[in-house]
Amino acid sequence: MIVTALMIAALTLQDPTEMQTIDEAPLDPAGALPFDDQIAYQVDPTPPEPDPEFTVRPGTRYTSTPTGGGNVRFTLTHTSRVTIRFVGFAQSGILGPGTSFEGRDRNGNGIPDRLEMREIDIGPL
Repeated sequence: MIVTALMIAALTLQDPTEMQTIDEAPLDPAGALPFDDQIAYQVDPTPPEPDPEFTVRPGTRYTSTPTGGGNVRFTLTHTSRVTIRFVGFAQSGILGPGTSFEGRDRNGNGIPDRLEMREIDIGPL
């Protein structure tokens, strides 16, 4: 019983940032952002309201192709908008057809985990 209590205490005191993988780490406006090699983000004074259910909004047209090893390539088939929210500001950009992003898809829904972060919003124009 003492061993169990010590194990629970150790897990409770562990720094949560040590448990994050690169796919789960918070986005940093000075760091690499999804699609940043394909568009230039600009500060967005009027970003869309967050959708509580979707990071890729219904109506966004895309294809998803497995690339092996639990990864998928998410490719937009129509022009879309991507907004990334940070504390105090947001950045947006317009993505054209053929814009793609590849990454791990742990839940198997065809959308890379990195695009399913609450800070990201992708929607049709």
